[in-house]
Amino acid sequence: MGGYAIRRGVDGVITIWMVTLLIFLLLRVTGNPIEILVPPDTLPEDRQRLMSFYGLDKPVWQQYLNFVKGVFVGNFGVSLRWADQAAFDMVMQRLPATLQLPGTAFFFSVVLGVGIGVLAASRPDTMVDRLGQVLAVAGQSMPVFWTAILLILFFSVYLAGCRALAASAAQA
Repeated sequence: MGGYAIRRGVDGVITIWMVTLLIFLLLRVTGNPIEILVPPDTLPEDRQRLMSFYGLDKPVWQQYLNFVKGVFVGNFGVSLRWADQAAFDMVMQRLPATLQLPGTAFFFSVVLGVGIGVLAASRPDTMVDRLGQVLAVAGQSMPVFWTAILLILFFSVYLAGCRALAASAAQA
């Protein structure tokens, strides 16, 4: 059992290393980020200074080693877009909202899933059971992006339209 855990740990480290290397190289293939961020009329000296500031004037292998070394010490560098902010600080500022979205989705899926499941199990071979089965199969088989589009359509278009209709009816 210990050998299996060690093998899985080594596989995990190799996978993480390969993913970071692949992403790093793919980002470098897209071109020089300085060329994208600065206006076309920027002086060559300013471009060179920015490249030196971000370490983009070094060879790619050295940039990758600096990146990996920074990750191990908790330094993810400086944001390319907002040069005065550390990238890690920006991620941490947005972490609560990032966790709130899947947390809320998980809560509603558990509450609705367990509620519908208990209701369907308590009434076998009825319309409630069949509706629960249809919802379960539809929820598992529909792609997430399609479900998101349908929920956006429902909550922002249909419910907003119903709300506007109710407000105009109340004024009349």
